Amino acid sequence: MNHERRGYQGITIRPSRFPIRAGILEMDPPDHKTYRGVLNPYLSPAAVKRWEPFIDEVVRASIDEKIASGRMDFVDDLANIARRC
Repeated sequence: MNHERRGYQGITIRPSRFPIRAGILEMDPPDHKTYRGVLNPYLSPAAVKRWEPFIDEVVRASIDEKIASGRMDFVDDLANIARRC
């Protein structure tokens, strides 16, 4: 392994002097109320449950592609779905 990244850029931690939010995860009430209202129907337990068969299939296919090599990078080979499409 040569420790080279294939697309994953890591995370960025901004200094506190730059109070720019990077989305709903960094919002507190009441700022995030509008976004939560839009996202809640898609993130309810029932909605997430409907995704399980698809996610299982994607994970199995990803593992099947790499199992013969005996190596798998979680980010590059499984979590980075955009690279796989």
